[in-house]
Amino acid sequence: MRKHLYFICPTDHLEPVIESTFHEENYFCSSLGNSISFDHMMMEEINQLIETKNIREITFVLSDSNKLFKEALNNQVHKAGNSLEEFFHDIKNQKKLTSVIWKKSDLQLPVLSLYLDRRIRELQSQISFWFEDKVKINAKVYNRQKKVFKDIHSELFSLKYYSQN
Repeated sequence: MRKHLYFICPTDHLEPVIESTFHEENYFCSSLGNSISFDHMMMEEINQLIETKNIREITFVLSDSNKLFKEALNNQVHKAGNSLEEFFHDIKNQKKLTSVIWKKSDLQLPVLSLYLDRRIRELQSQISFWFEDKVKINAKVYNRQKKVFKDIHSELFSLKYYSQN
């Protein structure tokens, strides 16, 4: 059976949805807004989990209705712990960059996709070189209304893919 690690936000309540949708041996790591810090100690735990449980895929998941993300997108910053303050700061920066090419009313999916893409790149840069070719890392957004998981496509939203002639 395929073994899968999901990074989720506890406010989304997605664990049972993932379990009923993806019939694999699922493991979960929870942090508010997927704001987990990939410091040395955390990476030791993640690498150990990958090795001992033979994890073959890692997925970051956030709901399109994630309360923390919506608050950050609407500049409702709260005083919180370091990782959450960094989360709010990251969303604010992604919003600024994304608003250059997208209408303000359409910012949620592009900003969410770019944020999750950055989380993927952060984890990829920290994961043990023993696992980098063995573990697939991706991200999904859960659409609550349609009850479906969608892969992110950050290349559709990133400025680095646009040509300014």
